[in-house]
Amino acid sequence: MRDHDVRMAPKRRHDAAMLAGRHVRRRMLGPLHNQRVAPLALARYYEHAYYFYCYLSLLNFPDTTTESSLDLLMQDFLEYMWDNNAGLQAAQSVVAGVCHLLRHAVRLRGSWRLLGVWRRAEPPARAPPLPQRVALALAMHALRQGDPAFCVSVLIGFYAYLRTAEIINLCVAHCHTDRRKNLILSLGMSKSGKRRGEAEYAIIKAGPVATLIGIFLAARQGQARICECEEWVWRARFDRYLSELGLSQLGWRPYSLRRGGATHAFVEGLSMSQVCVRGRWAHESTARLYIQEAVSLLQQMAIPAAALQTVQWLSDLWNFDLS
Repeated sequence: MRDHDVRMAPKRRHDAAMLAGRHVRRRMLGPLHNQRVAPLALARYYEHAYYFYCYLSLLNFPDTTTESSLDLLMQDFLEYMWDNNAGLQAAQSVVAGVCHLLRHAVRLRGSWRLLGVWRRAEPPARAPPLPQRVALALAMHALRQGDPAFCVSVLIGFYAYLRTAEIINLCVAHCHTDRRKNLILSLGMSKSGKRRGEAEYAIIKAGPVATLIGIFLAARQGQARICECEEWVWRARFDRYLSELGLSQLGWRPYSLRRGGATHAFVEGLSMSQVCVRGRWAHESTARLYIQEAVSLLQQMAIPAAALQTVQWLSDLWNFDLS
């Protein structure tokens, strides 16, 4: 083929309307470096970086012109926070906030290492995994209380490994069944999706759970969200139903649905890589940390004898195999 025979694809023409629209969108989004984090996280960064500024003012603003001097002062502030009973999340927000406001021109390696020491000294209190039998009992109890939306949200959260905010914000129109009878849940720009700039989805494999949820959704086509309540209301119902089952003392939280569902899938034979993909964890090491510890916790967990019979009876009311 001769050189003059090669035809280059014509360049895309940008009309004035498209350029004007892009200009407006960028003004609404704000500076590019602020797109690295979510708006709520950005507000938290500004707030906690201001605390560090106040600390420097108490020291009459010592020299911070070099990265090493700033790092040493930050480590001193972390020690001050440790002595004054501050939380780990607040300490992380201070370091991350200062790094963000300085456009990551400094790395503060010593401060991040000190946070690692803090994390090992006080491991975070992760939500214990919810066993499948308890999840089914909780869903059935909500259904018998005349709360089918909460019942379905529990099943979706457990079998699709959803975060609490994802459960609350899930819309009826974003759920559909494919030709293989799998239930596909479009989550939009969720937590991990925002980091990669792409919309996410979750899937519940074809079976009784997907069929049951599909029947519920078909009857709710006129509604926007599956759970038409605020997040705090949903959380309150979660706690109340567990209390009515006599299970409030075991420390289960809404996130226990996600962790319990992923752990159940792994125990039932799903590989760690498959669980990581379906649970949308960015790193397999993170999923491994959650799941391996959860397997150990499930083996040690003991449901109170007074509540065990009720849990077994309610879960058995699902007269088909939900595994």
